[in-house]
Amino acid sequence: MVDQPRMATPAILNYLLTYRCSYRCVYCYANVDSLPTPVEMSLKRVKELIEEARALGVINMFLTGGDPLLHPHVEKILSLIIEAGIIPFVSTKQLLLDVQIGKLRDAGLERIQVSIDTLDAQIAKFLLGVKDYPGKMIKTINKLISKGLKVATNSVVTPYNIKGIPTLVGTLCSLGGYYISAL
Repeated sequence: MVDQPRMATPAILNYLLTYRCSYRCVYCYANVDSLPTPVEMSLKRVKELIEEARALGVINMFLTGGDPLLHPHVEKILSLIIEAGIIPFVSTKQLLLDVQIGKLRDAGLERIQVSIDTLDAQIAKFLLGVKDYPGKMIKTINKLISKGLKVATNSVVTPYNIKGIPTLVGTLCSLGGYYISAL
């Protein structure tokens, strides 16, 4: 067996920015009523965390949650991450308006991952707890791409949506995203 040297510092920092979420996905823990609401770090502490990450040589910072785009200071946090020379990774289920996309671009964001599990509105309503999600997310993906952001997608595969995954993947490929993943 060959000895594998360990990295001297972490390359990736996974930061759960918020538990806030607009959806009630059947497979997710965010916004679960039985869990206590965690306190979010102050912007001052977040700045310190980013500086600590930069000093350690962190390359990527994954902003997760709930939905990181629901954090009240997300654009400022993204700017700080990018100014520190760290590449942010953001994943969202939010249906974004042009003004929101503009703010993300102004903060320096170049790529974003969006979640879409199905093209079937009924299945989406069951999985996410909202209606009309698939069509609106496809529009959001198109807006993001048209505004120059690179868009990756993520889909959670369940027994409820598995039959529609090939059609979903075909549709997503036709939109011109740069990465598609399914868990």
